[in-house]
Amino acid sequence: MAGDLLYLPAAGHRVMPWANGGGSTAEVAIFPPGASVSARDFDWRISMARVEGDGPFSALPGFDRILTLMAGPGITLEAAGQGRFVLDRAYAKAEFPGDWAIAARLHGGPIDDLNVMTRRGRWLASIDILPVDGQVRIERRAVLILVGLEGAVSVEGRPLGPRDALLAPEGGEGWLSLAGNGILAAVTLVRVAADAPSRALFTHV
Repeated sequence: MAGDLLYLPAAGHRVMPWANGGGSTAEVAIFPPGASVSARDFDWRISMARVEGDGPFSALPGFDRILTLMAGPGITLEAAGQGRFVLDRAYAKAEFPGDWAIAARLHGGPIDDLNVMTRRGRWLASIDILPVDGQVRIERRAVLILVGLEGAVSVEGRPLGPRDALLAPEGGEGWLSLAGNGILAAVTLVRVAADAPSRALFTHV
């Protein structure tokens, strides 16, 4: 079902400067369409941020977050009363509840990161870093979003450069053919059954 794939070029991402001047966010995809972070009416959101200064994260009660370092010297996330996450290498990640009070401290310069937010109890997310060298195939599962990180990789013949993305929506089956030389982030989003227990608060680096 390659015809249902949605190409999301980097040039089309909606860029929103932060009110505090500490950076900006490029929104890759949000669900349901038309939802917004400010209204807190979204179920999941994929974005990339340019962090240019130290400061607190916005609180997101009821949501879970995964933050992956894409570029830059690194960042430390201080979680008040919960410890810290030190992201000092490419593609290091931190998972934490949006309920936590998080303060960010840069390691000597701006960084770029990939953010995944999911409404707790409705969706679960995971991120895999996928190196591609030649030709490979990956299985479609639930909602799959591929984000270009390095190099050039084509997905079903569609080239993905850095910051480009491709969304394979829920309901698709089969495999996707990838070719090229580069690195992708593969974000998988799984809908939680209505009668499933809510995911417990968690931390992971």
